[in-house]
Amino acid sequence: MIRQSRLHLCVWFSGDIRFDRVSIRGGCKRSNALRLMDGTERAEIVAEQRARYTSLFGRRALATAIVGMILAVFADAPAMADRLPTYGAPSPTATAGGVDTALVVSVDVSSSVDERRYRLQLEGIAAALEDPAVVSAIVGGVRGGILLSLVTWADRPKLALPWMRIASREDAAVAALKIRALPREPGDFTCLSGMLRFVTDKLIPQVPEPALKIVVDVSGDGSDNCNAEQPPREVRDEMASRGTTINGLPILEGREAATLEGWYKANVMGGPGAFILPAQGFEDFGRAIRQKFVIEISGAPLRSTTASAADFASETGMPLKTDAERPTQTLPAATLRREPVGGLRISP
Repeated sequence: MIRQSRLHLCVWFSGDIRFDRVSIRGGCKRSNALRLMDGTERAEIVAEQRARYTSLFGRRALATAIVGMILAVFADAPAMADRLPTYGAPSPTATAGGVDTALVVSVDVSSSVDERRYRLQLEGIAAALEDPAVVSAIVGGVRGGILLSLVTWADRPKLALPWMRIASREDAAVAALKIRALPREPGDFTCLSGMLRFVTDKLIPQVPEPALKIVVDVSGDGSDNCNAEQPPREVRDEMASRGTTINGLPILEGREAATLEGWYKANVMGGPGAFILPAQGFEDFGRAIRQKFVIEISGAPLRSTTASAADFASETGMPLKTDAERPTQTLPAATLRREPVGGLRISP
């Protein structure tokens, strides 16, 4: 007799008579199929039933093996959890004291930013990180280091450079190299509100080390044109209420050049010590971002409400290169002055 009890398939022989019993729910009930057969036919039927039973047994063994593997995975879950990445935990290179600044740099890649303008922005950021004044600001802080990340944004934001720690000139050079190699992401619209929402909901909660301050550096050549459900100023206000500083670097080139600085002041700038530093076009972006980094990272207070760049360098001990030292940047040194809203503005 061959029997597979779970499926209730019952076949047996008495002499030359084959008895079939089939049951769906349980037990074996004799069917009406009852006939005489010769030995050859009986052997073929027996072989067929054995093959079917073997196949069922093989599938059952496979299922048992799969279940065993799954159980082994769950049994090893605690060990695997230790190997999974976590957000908000100290990085391997983190110091006990954390960093001075967690700086998010956001880069506009909307349709008005062609490949040349995109490269001007990336080269400006990379060159700023290599600048001695910026490096001095990074290593000269209380904790001697910063965290840097970079977001490109147009229709939607993208984290182009995840959080990385910079605590030396070598670290800054590595960051500059990575930034120069970033490919351009396609996009049409200027969805600044969506970028701010991404930064405050996704990126800031993943800061891997404690930071004395969190700064979001927003640059672009146009106002928000995505008609988002939540306007930029509402997201800005939410971020500022949590202690995040949002600084603006409007690029005054194109059809919004005359009004963009005011729009950034009303809709982007916010939080402790926030300021606006405009660039007079994409060619001036490198100068603007370099000076902006020094102020954002150092956080040095000014003794007067209006001060020249030379006065700022004298107070902080961090020299700012003049335009004569940078032949491709022809604008005069910037000046700082307090805005009525409590931030700083730097204008050429």
